[in-house]
Amino acid sequence: MRVFIAALIDSETLLLLKRCQESLKPIWKGVRWERPEKFHITLKFLGYVDDSGIGRVARITEEAVRTLHPMRMRLKGAGCFPSVERPRIVCFCLEENGDGDLGKAQSRIERGLTTLGYAPESRPFTPHITVGRVKRKAASLRGTLPSMDDVEFLIKDIAVIRSDTLPKGSQYTTLNTFELG
Repeated sequence: MRVFIAALIDSETLLLLKRCQESLKPIWKGVRWERPEKFHITLKFLGYVDDSGIGRVARITEEAVRTLHPMRMRLKGAGCFPSVERPRIVCFCLEENGDGDLGKAQSRIERGLTTLGYAPESRPFTPHITVGRVKRKAASLRGTLPSMDDVEFLIKDIAVIRSDTLPKGSQYTTLNTFELG
């Protein structure tokens, strides 16, 4: 099964993020928008993990986050990967308001999973929430990024999640959840 590890977002914040996403839809055409219930902050994408490996992944994740407390995050605005000139992913960019524990969690998880043979990510960790995927080559989105100040929320849970690819898009199933603090 395809598996990733993510910071979960509470339902109240999901409603706020949905409104922010709705404000982008009239501006950006040619984007397949993600359903808000799928919003999360990916800490590590593992790819295929067999059933026997899930327990080890869960134990490493739990150990990595067991001493961490809930993390305060702030929405900085909308952005694109790899760039606004060549967008493939539309996202909400985030920053931590606090001790940098989300970065610590990601680093600890990454380090722990290397013991299972997972390669560390070559790019620096950039906390974001994917809210859409560009369906076709789109024009530059430079200059059209709306401001989304004052959306703050707490990350209280880290989860190991299975991703199933279906004709209508991916479907997520939470396998293990670890409460912070």
